[in-house]
Amino acid sequence: MAPHDALETDVVLAIHPPHVAHIISCTKNHDFRRYLLRSTVRRLWIYETRPISGIRYVAIINQDDLGGLRNAEFESGALTTAGLAAFAYEILELHQLMPSLRLEEAKSLLWLRGPPQKYNFAKRQMVEDLEDKLVKVFPLDDDGDIDGGGALMVQASLD
Repeated sequence: MAPHDALETDVVLAIHPPHVAHIISCTKNHDFRRYLLRSTVRRLWIYETRPISGIRYVAIINQDDLGGLRNAEFESGALTTAGLAAFAYEILELHQLMPSLRLEEAKSLLWLRGPPQKYNFAKRQMVEDLEDKLVKVFPLDDDGDIDGGGALMVQASLD
């Protein structure tokens, strides 16, 4: 059970910047983990590791479907056998947090104690304060393409 001031639907988890770049370009449409997230989790607040060290994106996920970068390896069991992943989380939508949230600010507001080592349930106050600062980068259509074929808007650095 999540702490009383946290949401069971939102988690903060760490992803390395190269993997985030693959998510933004839609070549990576799943996040693979060695551990199971609770079935209540619907949003991943993506903490990008160094050199970014902050939250710039939020992904809306589905815990059921596969198709994209390394998905064939996952389906074949190769990622599980290699100890790299046992669970896949489909990224349905990606939102950009504008402005981004630096680790130092998140710590000063008591939303994070430090970079997430596995994952942290998002604090209710953090989600409430930042939700209106999310700008949709993409939704995926049924074919896994950017819905409407629109251009991706991506902020290059933390503000």
